Amino acid sequence: MKLHVRLLGQFDAALNGRHLSKLTAARLQTLFVYLVLHANAPQSRSHLAFLFWPDAGESNARNNLRQLLHQLREALGEAQGFLCTTATSVQWELRESCYVDVIAFEEALAKAEAVKASGDASLGQAASKRAIDLCAGPLVPSCYDEWISAERDRLAHRCTQTVRHLVQLIESARDYKTALPYVKHWIKHDTTDEEAYRCLMRLCALCNDRAAALHAFRECCEALQRELETGPSESTLRLHDRIKAEDQTITGDAHQRHALGSGLPLVGRVDEWRA
Repeated sequence: MKLHVRLLGQFDAALNGRHLSKLTAARLQTLFVYLVLHANAPQSRSHLAFLFWPDAGESNARNNLRQLLHQLREALGEAQGFLCTTATSVQWELRESCYVDVIAFEEALAKAEAVKASGDASLGQAASKRAIDLCAGPLVPSCYDEWISAERDRLAHRCTQTVRHLVQLIESARDYKTALPYVKHWIKHDTTDEEAYRCLMRLCALCNDRAAALHAFRECCEALQRELETGPSESTLRLHDRIKAEDQTITGDAHQRHALGSGLPLVGRVDEWRA
């Protein structure tokens, strides 16, 4: 028996390749997600009852929890063995037969950080790419409960840091086109991160695609207006003006790269850059 749980980018749970079709109700999914994210840590029934029904009386909240746990067991079917309950607590027992993408992502991040410390740029790229590929998007975007916000932000921040580091590695090797999809992944996690848009604009310009660079600027403006009701910063506007005014073909030498407003330091390949 193999249970595959996907929480990054979207919610999905499949047992032996078959989707758990009964695990569709929002409240049911939310309880399931909470228990999985706190796997191997017993959660008191009182805490869960208050967390999910804060406005209900204790007796009603605990009764609601009992009913929801019953529904969860039915929805899990053969996988209900992962769910361990006592009179006072509920726990999701994580085993090798249960794959959770969040846990795999955290493990990949740990490996990437270990490789980063070794200074091997090639291995660092591979490890970072593995971690980023696992992070398909925000943590359970369909869940709007307050308790998930902090964990969602934490994972998004870690993914952003990894993408930023990977882009630095790729850009220092002057492989600009390879870096583009990772910057777009960065923006996918935070559509209002101007640093990511400036990086995308600069890389597009260094790929001699000023049209794409200016399109990235427009997307940035639209996202900032839509999400924050504000406009781009001076740094973003200056970069836009430089790209728009550039008449000559942009190449990737260090001087022009600096002129395009790079906020990312050069990483490795010191002799090549010096030459």
